Amino acid sequence: MARRRPTSANRPYPRTARLNELLREIVAEGMADLDDDRLQHTTITGVSVDRDLNRAEVFFDSLNLADDDEAQEALTELRPKLQGYISRGARLRKTPELRFTPDPAVRAGVQIDALLRDLPEAEPVDGNPDAYRPPRVVEDDTETDDTEPTDTEPTDTEPTDTEPTDA
Repeated sequence: MARRRPTSANRPYPRTARLNELLREIVAEGMADLDDDRLQHTTITGVSVDRDLNRAEVFFDSLNLADDDEAQEALTELRPKLQGYISRGARLRKTPELRFTPDPAVRAGVQIDALLRDLPEAEPVDGNPDAYRPPRVVEDDTETDDTEPTDTEPTDTEPTDTEPTDA
């Protein structure tokens, strides 16, 4: 009798998610084995495989953002060897073609971190460390409010158009 194949209903998450993680591990191990100096501070952060398994986008991050172009060039040069690691390490009918991209999530995190660092520090309210008020904004003191009322400004003694008058 033929052995039944497990169905995807028995798996906790989809095949592409499992394959993404497997390829990430294989590519990271392959990078360590290749020992290229240009990839010394580069980490594989994720892989996204197409549904048809023809292409896989490999996301990476460098410790120094200026090294991204150099790391991408090195990864592109080593692509055939990394695909060889995948073909030996994963049981797939075909090995997906690898494309390398700097991780956009890491770039967005760096931008958010820079924005948060530029914010002024909030002040505690009445010594309570859990209650904060927004930082005080220092306004320009060139305009003062100590001027005499002009003919166009209503005073407290003169009736205005909006107040009812007793005639």
